[in-house]
Amino acid sequence: IVEMRLRQLTGMEKDSGFKNKWAKAAWDTVTAPSKTLRLGATVLNTAFGTANLTRDTFHSAITSEGGQVPVASTALGVYKLLSGKDSAKLFRGMGGESSMFMSSSLEKQYEQMARALAAEGFGQKLNAAMHNPITTAINTIAEIVSVPEMGPRVQEFDLVVRKAMEAGLSEDAASQLALASAKDVSLDFGKAGKVMRRLNQLMPYTNAWYRGLEQVARKMGVLDALPTEFEERKDVRFRRTVGRGLLWITLPAVATALAKMATSDDEERRAIFKKTPREKWDFDDSLGVRLAQPFEFGALFSAIPKAMVYESYGDKGAVKEALWHGIETNLLRYKDAGDFTRGVAAISPFIDIALNEKWDKAPLVSPHIRDNMPKKDWKDYSTTKVAELVGEKMDWAPAYIDHIANTYTGGMWKRFLSPAADNSVMTMTGLSTFRPRPTSRRDVQEFYEFSENARRNYNGGDIGLDDLGKLKRAEKLKDELSDDFKE
Repeated sequence: IVEMRLRQLTGMEKDSGFKNKWAKAAWDTVTAPSKTLRLGATVLNTAFGTANLTRDTFHSAITSEGGQVPVASTALGVYKLLSGKDSAKLFRGMGGESSMFMSSSLEKQYEQMARALAAEGFGQKLNAAMHNPITTAINTIAEIVSVPEMGPRVQEFDLVVRKAMEAGLSEDAASQLALASAKDVSLDFGKAGKVMRRLNQLMPYTNAWYRGLEQVARKMGVLDALPTEFEERKDVRFRRTVGRGLLWITLPAVATALAKMATSDDEERRAIFKKTPREKWDFDDSLGVRLAQPFEFGALFSAIPKAMVYESYGDKGAVKEALWHGIETNLLRYKDAGDFTRGVAAISPFIDIALNEKWDKAPLVSPHIRDNMPKKDWKDYSTTKVAELVGEKMDWAPAYIDHIANTYTGGMWKRFLSPAADNSVMTMTGLSTFRPRPTSRRDVQEFYEFSENARRNYNGGDIGLDDLGKLKRAEKLKDELSDDFKE
């Protein structure tokens, strides 16, 4: 099986597919930012792997053909992977890693299959590390970061092999079926046609977005089942998926949200209500930790039920906001030409600059700073010294320089150069992703808007921070009083 798969990969094109060298050079240049963005955002980002610990384990429990249980199944898969169990070796040897996000390129699949065939010993690995230390370091980090994503896949492979053999299939047939199930248990990122592969080179995560929607529609019984899925009936798949979603996502999400609301005072609740949808509808931080939820299934089974809890405690419009956020981020990601163009990694930071907003709608530079300060002072606490120096020489906004560099490096630029970067053990290991976000990204912008309104109301007079603080406390007191008192 391994030799057959390697021959298939060897025959595939490993370049851009352009015969003209100038066209190929142009394409490689335009798509280079996508490659560096992925490298920084996933391969060299330990937080990506740790966030996937909860995201993939709950996602896999919903989609599993073998009947996975969150946390326990993932832990078993990770154990089999790290201890070198036969099922994990077979999964990797058959090309299972080609389904993973970090391995979706043909070149990466070829490398992994070649390694599986060669079965490098310690001496060979040491020799490779000495000759290619940078590549070796990147591959080592990638192996570590990919462990949480591999865990559910290895366990699914093992479960389905046994289930298929109990149903009467031969070991070879059962292994092929299990491989397909294991690839699909979170998302099969390696599945892409020629057009989608090309599009994904321009627009990172496009294939992941499409595969996520396709899988949800299939598991909910909207689309036909794959030939490798055990259950073909749409109504049965719908009931199974809804039941698992309610059990594994809705129940813990609503329970923790209710616990958080019941143990919080009015001020703490208002702080939660003010957070952005992405911050608000992760699994709740009632226990002092923040757990990332699955993307599509999280929007379906967590966001709206939690919004109903928040709205019952006074967060007006929370359900409507959750519903629209789910539709906008999952179904309408590329709803118009502007969104589609903004998805192209090579030009997206320049579109952000023109609009003065990040992908999450937060401003790159506060309008108050932009309207009242010279360009060299368009910065904040996280601006790098390099951007400040370049901005002063070029008379350009340091915040914009940082944004371009940070986008092209998938966050690595600020992760290592920003004075606000947290280089603690928690951050370097990625464990910081479990820490609750203490404030919303809206806070700074709201402060500037409040101060601007105050200055406008006081005829442009000079208002200090102490005065602003008093005004803010007065407004808060006014909001807490009865309607009659407000009048």
